Amino acid sequence: PDLYGLVDAAQKVLDAQPEYSRCAREQAIGHFDIQKIAAQYRQVLLEEE
Repeated sequence: PDLYGLVDAAQKVLDAQPEYSRCAREQAIGHFDIQKIAAQYRQVLLEEE
């Protein structure tokens, strides 16, 4: 699957929710750190090459 596209789409969904309170957003990002997941995925891909 296109992980970069998925990450980008998920980030856009998060950004497009203005009714999200800042606290709720920070909490959600803390539990589901998309940047960290993407970085780990890239690292795995690099190690497999």
